[in-house]
Amino acid sequence: ESKDYFEEALKHEHKGVPEEDLAILYHNLGSVKKHLGERSSAIYYIEKALNINLKLKRYDEVATNYYMLASLHSENKDFNKAHELALLALENDKKMENSLGIAQDYYALGIISMKQEKYEHAHEYFKKTYLIYQALIDLYKNLSIDNEIKSVLEQMVITAKALNLASETEEYEKQL
Repeated sequence: ESKDYFEEALKHEHKGVPEEDLAILYHNLGSVKKHLGERSSAIYYIEKALNINLKLKRYDEVATNYYMLASLHSENKDFNKAHELALLALENDKKMENSLGIAQDYYALGIISMKQEKYEHAHEYFKKTYLIYQALIDLYKNLSIDNEIKSVLEQMVITAKALNLASETEEYEKQL
């Protein structure tokens, strides 16, 4: 089991393991803990990774850490904290000009907003996600994000219906 390997590796965390590697180890262990439903333990390890990555100014990794923390807090139904963390992920992905990460952050913000029944905000986040995906497809013809586009269009249909935007709903349904 991968959890066992990561925990075994942690036994060596104070034996000269480079901080970058330690941050990766913490993040991966946090991911495994999340997968196993051990959210508080997952948060602990992701936060340890985040602290190292912030210190080392590894903003791409910082964005990933914040994204994972946002997901965990959303699962814990702490939507305000999840929203705050997703915005931090977005800020760091923008700093790194990571277009796909930016789109994923907007999508996460949309999902969090939907869980809070803030359909107008959710709809705007999903529209931004969709526009970024369209731009990425135009730039990278071989990029395979069909599932992501389908997913965001489905969310756009839901939010457009919730906002009584009949023509937009129809348009998104056509695109699906």
